[in-house]
Amino acid sequence: MCYVLANPAHTDIALLDDIARRNELPAPFRDLGAALGRSDTPPRAWCFLNRRMGWLLTRFVPVDHPRLLAAIMSSDVDVALVPVSIVCGRAPGKHGSLLRALVS
Repeated sequence: MCYVLANPAHTDIALLDDIARRNELPAPFRDLGAALGRSDTPPRAWCFLNRRMGWLLTRFVPVDHPRLLAAIMSSDVDVALVPVSIVCGRAPGKHGSLLRALVS
């Protein structure tokens, strides 16, 4: 299993790792390249669709993953590409007031 996230963020990877552990899913920090029998892929089980460009004016540009896709295509191991969106904020629970949100 390879988790696919839209934009790079360390907090999203940390949350994904926590959620995977709680739900007994494969960890995003395992070495997917070793499972595929390849040493030329990064030692992780996630990738980003975009990368951050610029320092002051930040923008995201699409990224190609030729080594990862070649490893998946040439391997006999089935790899599921799982799209992941992590949304943080008050909208999922939508509490009525700040006091109610703090108490719950």
